[in-house]
Amino acid sequence: RAGRSWRSPPLGTSYARPRLLARDLDRDGEPEVLLDVWTGGAHCCSVSRIYRFRPRSRSYSWTLHKCGNVLPAYRVADSDGDGRLELRSADDRFAHVFTSFAGSFFPVQIWHFAGGRLLDVTRRFPNAVESDAAELSRAYQRLRRERGDVRGVLAAWLADMYLLGREEDGWRTLDAAYRRGEFRRDAGWPTGRAYLGALRRFLVKT
Repeated sequence: RAGRSWRSPPLGTSYARPRLLARDLDRDGEPEVLLDVWTGGAHCCSVSRIYRFRPRSRSYSWTLHKCGNVLPAYRVADSDGDGRLELRSADDRFAHVFTSFAGSFFPVQIWHFAGGRLLDVTRRFPNAVESDAAELSRAYQRLRRERGDVRGVLAAWLADMYLLGREEDGWRTLDAAYRRGEFRRDAGWPTGRAYLGALRRFLVKT
């Protein structure tokens, strides 16, 4: 800024795949600086820091956001054309919960940055949720044909259905899948009716 540099404290560990962006996320005329890094490993973890300029101290504060297995961590886009940028991501809380990581699916998650905080605004974007639900539904039908593990994809799909206010339709689909025996898979994750109960508790919790 005006020829002066600001140096952040050490990031604390080794990172790979750095990505650096400058975008005005909160429409205050001052761009935020976004640093995305990957900690390494088979599929985890993605970590983002959003640096925000503080005029009084002429320095930056930052917000840490751990995106887990989601890579890239987000896409920056004006999803609804209102001039405000969103961070479109996916909900990593669904990883490993109902099946292996390879069988896990992540419902869409959309964030606004305001006042130094990330706010989950996914419900404000029903078109994005509808599109995600349709994609997950196609993945479910493909896994059914292949006799694959459908527990991960149905968990993510039902989360979308809740956001759309259509959870009753969602549960009818899952009840039918249960009656067809689609949740009889390997041990280590909930199977059969226990899967339905675990999923309901998880969705309440999250």
